[in-house]
Amino acid sequence: MILLSGSNGLLGTVLKNYFDKNNIVYSTIGRKNCNFCGDIQNNLFVEKTIKTLEPNIFINLAAITDVDFCETNQEIAYKINTEFPSLVSRTLKLSKKNYYIIQISTDQVYDGRGPHEEQTVNPINYYSQTKLEIDKILLNYNSISLRTNFFGKSYSDKKLSFSDKIFDSCLKNQELNVFNDIYFSPVSFNTIFYVIKNLIKKNLNGIYNLGTKAGMSKEEFALYFCKCLNLDSKNIIGNPQNKVSLIAKRPRDMRLNSKKLENDLGIKFKNLKDEIKSIKDEYIK
Repeated sequence: MILLSGSNGLLGTVLKNYFDKNNIVYSTIGRKNCNFCGDIQNNLFVEKTIKTLEPNIFINLAAITDVDFCETNQEIAYKINTEFPSLVSRTLKLSKKNYYIIQISTDQVYDGRGPHEEQTVNPINYYSQTKLEIDKILLNYNSISLRTNFFGKSYSDKKLSFSDKIFDSCLKNQELNVFNDIYFSPVSFNTIFYVIKNLIKKNLNGIYNLGTKAGMSKEEFALYFCKCLNLDSKNIIGNPQNKVSLIAKRPRDMRLNSKKLENDLGIKFKNLKDEIKSIKDEYIK
């Protein structure tokens, strides 16, 4: 049995669709529209659900990812990003011998020049601190933390990926401001699902980067995405980060070195240009 948290978020809604298409049985936990509905900040609710269900696999997508919100609402951010998965892990370990935890972490734990290896962390905002702390806690459990960033076609009009926002801005002929000095190496939803499928079979433990080769700036991503889909990129406006008013600091280079995961899982990741090409059919049918 798979238990999925964060199932109503961007990645969660797409993962549920993937599970449904592949006849993979799962249950969901969260505040609403879940099999087990309740507040995951309520420790009694969380413990009771885990003890009742005793899932073999727990996939944690639940997180507050709004970096500025986390900076100004640290108690809530810690409760969701760190305390919740920690409690689930402790409860699973006490109640079940055969369990496995897949934690979706973040590339924001890195700063400085990339591509980064797993040990070179430097969190510069509270969001990344909460995610790094749970990464470390989970080293005591049968678990893997995947530090990643992702894109692709969303299944929710209210939760848009970076590629969705680019596509929509082109269709609606609206300006989209993107950073020209922030670098990353995201993967598509399909690549994350491929990795999860393989992890369920292999049960790797530890902290791993999950990113494409040869990352690029967010502006370069937007322009190349437009090129692949034959979209007019005239409304893509590149700006440096210091031109935007932000509460929390952001890392400028989050590019990932994913050789450790490639070697231990026996797979190869694409470069970012090829990964962008791979989602073309999701938008143009």
